[in-house]
Amino acid sequence: MNVASIPTAVSKVSTETAGPVMLLVEAEYDRTALGDIVRRKFPNAARIRCTDDTSTVLKSLRSEKVDAVLLDSRLPTIEATRLLGDIADQSQDGAIDVAIIVVGWEDDPQGNEWIQRGADDFVLSHELSPGRIDVVMCKAFRARRLRRENAHMLEQLRHAGREFDHFVRALSHDMFANFILLESSFSQLRSSLDPTPQSQTGGMFAHTDACLTESKRFLDDLVRLAKTGSVEMEPEGVDLDEIVAEVLFEQDELLAQAGIDVDVKAQLPSVWCNRKRVKQVVTNLVRNAVKHGCDPANPRIAVAAESRSERVLLRIHDNGAGIEPRMHKEIFLPGRRLPTACEDGSGMGLAIVQKIAEHYGGSAQVDPTTTVGTAIIVSLPAVPASSTASTDAADDEGQTPLDRGTTADLHQPHDRPSIKHR
Repeated sequence: MNVASIPTAVSKVSTETAGPVMLLVEAEYDRTALGDIVRRKFPNAARIRCTDDTSTVLKSLRSEKVDAVLLDSRLPTIEATRLLGDIADQSQDGAIDVAIIVVGWEDDPQGNEWIQRGADDFVLSHELSPGRIDVVMCKAFRARRLRRENAHMLEQLRHAGREFDHFVRALSHDMFANFILLESSFSQLRSSLDPTPQSQTGGMFAHTDACLTESKRFLDDLVRLAKTGSVEMEPEGVDLDEIVAEVLFEQDELLAQAGIDVDVKAQLPSVWCNRKRVKQVVTNLVRNAVKHGCDPANPRIAVAAESRSERVLLRIHDNGAGIEPRMHKEIFLPGRRLPTACEDGSGMGLAIVQKIAEHYGGSAQVDPTTTVGTAIIVSLPAVPASSTASTDAADDEGQTPLDRGTTADLHQPHDRPSIKHR
């Protein structure tokens, strides 16, 4: 059949083989050139359909099985570009699955441009061969399948994200409502007993009130996370002395049960972080030392910090069995726990410390020079000189170097001024 006799229709030209079905989109002024070349190079290996009307191509692709579309590079650029975009969109949606090959002629410089416009390959007419077409089709089909699978996975992730967002919102709402009831009941209980601050009951109420306040902060973080997708990270000048004192007061019962003596170096420097996040760091490190460190016979924890240039190195040291060097980095991975760790814990404490430190340009690591127990060093930004706390920061620079501790330090009483907790 002479292709020239069907200027605008799509026609089936040929064969009874089971080879790939190709649709040729030819330039109107020279419709026979591409068809003649393809027929000559694919005498029995393909069924060939031809057209010079780009408006019929998409309809043909949707109604009939086509494996490869061959576009003549001499088609008008705007018309060919629009067609490439339409075919690519249909392929992305899965409506059609076809390889797109632009066939160029001698000295055609636009090969890369055609691929950028959406073609799977650019082949000069004299390089056309069944092998080349098969390779292009395999690559194109594989790439489109992967894109569809990735799009499906992305949609699943988005769906999971929406479900998680709904769950966090519902959880924060219910927890907030219950927390309000808890605060009200606690307030009524305190009013009915009317304890004095100096009494044992008054101290217990103060401790419970501090724990409730900290729990309320975590709940506020959850509510903010549900509303905005993030937690508060804005930096400010934070007094480490205050933070450590608050954490030790809130962890009083845990420390007392374990009989742990906590030694805090006097006049800790301030840091430039979010106050809530710094408290998370100290709380997680102290609780980690209590749960997984400390010598059972004489449990001790030492808290110290020093200013170094524009950083503050916070160091929390326990006198337990220590951690093998091969595990020094692994313990900061989310959910990773030592084989000897107690069952109570999620393995997230040190990972959270690391993430917070990294957010402020620092790090958390095990001090490799420690010979007794385990010391975690967290690098946090110092208060900048331009801030209102510049005076305090300058004073901190005059402190003695961070006491790394020795066996005697952790097993003998300290004479230097510090906060003791028994």
